[in-house]
Amino acid sequence: AIIKPGSFTLEDTSMGINLKKFSLKSYDLLKTIDNTSQILSEADKFFKKGDIYKQLGREPKRAILLCSPPGVGKSSAISDVCQEFLKDKTTSVITWDTSGVRSSSVNRFFLQHSKFDPSVQKFIFIMEDIGGGTVEEHHGSKGADSSLLNLLDGIGHPFKGVPTFIIATTNNPEQSVGALIDRPGRFDKVIELKTPSEKECIALLKFISKRELNSEEIEAAEMASKNGFSIAHLQEVVVRSLIDDVSMMTVTKQLVEHKKRFNNGFHDVKTLGIR
Repeated sequence: AIIKPGSFTLEDTSMGINLKKFSLKSYDLLKTIDNTSQILSEADKFFKKGDIYKQLGREPKRAILLCSPPGVGKSSAISDVCQEFLKDKTTSVITWDTSGVRSSSVNRFFLQHSKFDPSVQKFIFIMEDIGGGTVEEHHGSKGADSSLLNLLDGIGHPFKGVPTFIIATTNNPEQSVGALIDRPGRFDKVIELKTPSEKECIALLKFISKRELNSEEIEAAEMASKNGFSIAHLQEVVVRSLIDDVSMMTVTKQLVEHKKRFNNGFHDVKTLGIR
């Protein structure tokens, strides 16, 4: 396969890995809240300072790991970053859903069955749900199997010298083994994306509902912040309040109670030794 400029995803077929055209999704989020700028800054610094790797005689590869609870806006931020780089027509973006394609197959694809078109000057490789969702290999290991480590280490020059910026995501950093996250060169920087602050929750509820908030709704936003609501939670607050014809405060209390029940249930399961 020839890796050309554009956006693609890795598809596992009976004939091996195939590159499939992939349209990046645009998300309607409040841009001052999401984490695009932080990720864009890391990628931009890397691509602009590629000469550093030449000076040091190192492969031009840098990887970051994004950690956060679900629904905080990782996907939207990554999509915005990729779309920004795709504008120059020399960038290739490949997304790997680690829950659907084995790391051994991906490693083999880059080493043996692919090459980069000469027009590709920047490569962004997205690893979705690393560690927590990696497909089990035939020998039963999960997460930090040798193929994944070799790919991150650049063993065998899988990216053929093309400047490569890897963005990996995880919702469960505590389940990601130390071999993955505690060694620069595999993941050079771990970035924690946090749930919105009180001020951000207020701004988000205004943005999502497309109107000013009353005093009770501002209190609901404050409660949401104290209970670690994600952007997805806040979207549900607005949508459910309109569908059920109840106040945002009512929905916020419902979701707080749901989070408590889930956390307690999860704790009970772990106590029983079931993981």
